[in-house]
Amino acid sequence: MGILGIHPDPVNKVYASGGGIDLSLDLYRPAGEGPFPCVILIHGGGWGTGNKSEMAPHAKVLVEQGIAAASVQYRFSPKHLWPAQLVDVRAAAAYLRKNAASLRLSRRRFAAAGESAGAHLSYWLAVKGDVRAVGAVSPLLDCTMPMSPDGERYQIVQRTLGPGWRTKVRAFSPLFRAKKGGPPVYFIHGQRDPWVPVEHSTKPAEYLQRLRTETRVVIVSTMGHGLSFKDPKQLAAWQAFARWVGQIL
Repeated sequence: MGILGIHPDPVNKVYASGGGIDLSLDLYRPAGEGPFPCVILIHGGGWGTGNKSEMAPHAKVLVEQGIAAASVQYRFSPKHLWPAQLVDVRAAAAYLRKNAASLRLSRRRFAAAGESAGAHLSYWLAVKGDVRAVGAVSPLLDCTMPMSPDGERYQIVQRTLGPGWRTKVRAFSPLFRAKKGGPPVYFIHGQRDPWVPVEHSTKPAEYLQRLRTETRVVIVSTMGHGLSFKDPKQLAAWQAFARWVGQIL
């Protein structure tokens, strides 16, 4: 038996089919009948790699706070160009809302959180009105900002947007879709991030604050790109987010 009575393995659900691919999510729930608030978790990987299982440690911390978590798989670039990734995570959000009663979830209490490209997609869910709050870890909310030289070498934006990518970057950046008083955002960034500079959290936070959006920025001195829960400081940062989002939801 896992944390708070959840099974060691999550419940796997196919939420949609896209491009001939069955798309699934892993659902983690606390013990009890619910209905539970839920955080939609979106893994990173530059929109082109990764697996929903990478978010299992994040989900288990949320479950400890009495919050369900749904870790979503989505289609990858460059085979599937933008906006396939957004279409998929929005379909996951719609599936969870539609089936909230049978899944023991609260239909009105959803947030989203992700790392890197997953943070980008999480904030897209916020500006589209699908969630009430966002956790942004090592985020890329404004893709007009440069990454580090090492980060730029991966060409993740170019591969995701395809031909003519330069003309699409601003529209690809969810920060510029933010409205006054939008869903609050909790930023976590590593001081040692080799690919995405800390300014990718601090500057978007300043932008959102000018729009009267609640933000919190946590800079973790021991952290690189993305969280490692083997490090107590990084675990504590995510635990603090879990408490924060629980209060909001």
